[in-house]
Amino acid sequence: MTRASLLHHLVGNKTYAIKPVEHVPEVVWQLYEAFRDSEEYVVWGIQQYYDDAFVRLRSKALAERLIASIKNPLEFSALPRTVKMLATWKNPELEPVLLDVLEHSGKMEAYLKTQAVQERFAFDHQQIQRECRRWNTTSVLKAVVGIQHYPSERAILLLRQYEAGKQAEMQQKLLACKSRTEKYDVQYDYSHILQTISKSIEQINKVIG
Repeated sequence: MTRASLLHHLVGNKTYAIKPVEHVPEVVWQLYEAFRDSEEYVVWGIQQYYDDAFVRLRSKALAERLIASIKNPLEFSALPRTVKMLATWKNPELEPVLLDVLEHSGKMEAYLKTQAVQERFAFDHQQIQRECRRWNTTSVLKAVVGIQHYPSERAILLLRQYEAGKQAEMQQKLLACKSRTEKYDVQYDYSHILQTISKSIEQINKVIG
């Protein structure tokens, strides 16, 4: 956490006339690798510092390494703003990563329950639920937004499948509601998700016709 809290000094800030240190992308990457190998890797606050640093750096020299990293569901989830940035660069190596997330939207839970992950982090049921909730509410949506930069028929198909799944999920929750207020809350929660999916489908259709 101490190292992470100093990242903004390393990266620099034009607003406050703070200059970046020499070879800053490599310095930040080495710090990130050390953090990733540490016991504190799953600390959400530290992850946010690195996500912010990568976005502020906007270093395309790190693109391939970042793409390789976010093939890991935990890292994909931990670096949402970085994922969005990488997608705008339209690096072809990112496309299969985004498609895989859309095709296997439940992959986080399966990953967390693997023996290797359990041996390293020993996640309890509550922690697994928290990471899966973050994945379902934030991470997959980053793939939904990012894939619009890689227009294809497969992307449309996967987006429509994901949209249908979310609509069915919403309807199931609406049936369980006991009041108008509860129904409103459910519809509100899903409206942003469905609008985001619809927007990506619309953007891709503009390109592929």
